[in-house]
Amino acid sequence: MATLIKYAVPGGDTPEVSLSTPLPVTTATGSPTKIDSAEWTQGTVTNYDISGQSTLFKNCPAPTHIIVRTDAAITIKFNATSEPAISIGANTSFELSLAFTKAFITTSGTSNIKVIFTQY
Repeated sequence: MATLIKYAVPGGDTPEVSLSTPLPVTTATGSPTKIDSAEWTQGTVTNYDISGQSTLFKNCPAPTHIIVRTDAAITIKFNATSEPAISIGANTSFELSLAFTKAFITTSGTSNIKVIFTQY
C-alpha cells in the first residue's frame, strides 16, 4: 500500500499523491514582479505565523518563491500548521518555489531570521 500525501494548490484543491509520485513543480519564467523582505530576531516559538512581520505579505499577498536565512535551526510550514514541517539548518539558506498564503516557523531558541518573498 502506497503512502499518500496531500498538498495544497492555488484554488484550494488538496490532491493526494503517492510518495513515489513526484510532486508537480511549476517553473516561474521571467522576473519577479513583486518582492517583500523582513529580518528579525525570534525567541522560542511554535507555529509562529510570520505574517505578523509587518513587511511580509504586503507587496506579495500570494508569494510564489521564498528564501529563508537563519543562524539557528528552525522549521517552516506552509499554508497551515497541520502541513509537514521543513527543517532548515543553522547558518544555512533555504529556497523554495511554491505558491503559499501563510508560513509558520518553529524555533527552539533565539534565531536571527531573514525572509524574502517574490511573486511572479
